[in-house]
Amino acid sequence: MKLIYKTLDVDEFGVECKVLRSQSSNFYVYQTNLENKARVKRAFNGACFFYKYAKDVFLEPISYNEQDDIATALYTYISSGKLSDFLDNAPDHMQYAIGKKCGRSLGVLHAIPLSEVQKQKAHKHIEKTKEKLYTYLTSLERMPNDGETIEAIGDRFDLFSVLKPVMRYGAFKADHILITKDMDIIFTPSSSYGEGDICEDFALLACEHSGNYPCFVAGAIDGYFGLKIPTQFYLGFALHCAFNSLYRCALRSQINAQEKIRMQEQSMRIQLDFLSFNTPIPDYLQSQRVKDARTKCESLNL
Repeated sequence: MKLIYKTLDVDEFGVECKVLRSQSSNFYVYQTNLENKARVKRAFNGACFFYKYAKDVFLEPISYNEQDDIATALYTYISSGKLSDFLDNAPDHMQYAIGKKCGRSLGVLHAIPLSEVQKQKAHKHIEKTKEKLYTYLTSLERMPNDGETIEAIGDRFDLFSVLKPVMRYGAFKADHILITKDMDIIFTPSSSYGEGDICEDFALLACEHSGNYPCFVAGAIDGYFGLKIPTQFYLGFALHCAFNSLYRCALRSQINAQEKIRMQEQSMRIQLDFLSFNTPIPDYLQSQRVKDARTKCESLNL
């Protein structure tokens, strides 16, 4: 039987995403050398957990094996494309509409019941997040103009808590999400999944996409909460965005020079989104651009 591999993507850790085609079926393949096997194995384990409860929104895991110094995870193939490619060409109201679908799909993952042990891990995870702020201040290269952000976090440090313990997806961003021709949303495996708070997935989404796709981010939040967004969410969301603008951006700046520039720009943009964190609601969520996209979606019943 003839097998054809087509490489779709290679991430910064050397993990390849491929499509394996045969005469009878196709599969997604995530593959790397054994030195990086932990990422592929952990992502596969996470997929097994999520797929059990959320079959309609997650890739189906099939197998994981290690052979000839290569770690390979196999998933059922779905005819689709990257959501990031869709967003590059979609008007604002369609970005908002697909954002709503992503938010609802994330809600399916976050609705998965956790054991008491897992809930405890979620709270411990947030405590470790606080510790990472100390690491940023003492061991990492500082982000530009970080003084007001540090002060804002310090003034609200006691509010850094778990709004709702969930199993975080950990990769809630457009290049980790697939979209089908029927506009269905499919999450791909994430090695960064784990117990935590609902705000963390949204903070990652906002940090990656509020600059280019504010309507998409707004749609995701509206889709998740159904337009009735609790005040406590905004407080946690702002704190996690502030944390990402420091620790996450500084950490990723170490990858290479190009990523350093991107992360410095992202850090400064996040500060502007929240007016140097003088408000828990980012500026773009109240912008006329988002309001127009929301209104058009409502008029088209999207």
